[in-house]
Amino acid sequence: MISFGNFQIDPATHRLFEDGRPVKIERIPLDMLLLLIRRRDSVVSRQEIADAV
Repeated sequence: MISFGNFQIDPATHRLFEDGRPVKIERIPLDMLLLLIRRRDSVVSRQEIADAV
């Protein structure tokens, strides 16, 4: 489980939660969010984002 602010992401199930409640989000935006969170200490190029999704 990855937490940030009031949100949690379960990468294993691809589910997003806010304060423990499920948040509806499509797969590609969630994948982009996971990529940006995992690479939060570096710049992510457009190409890297395109390759990931």
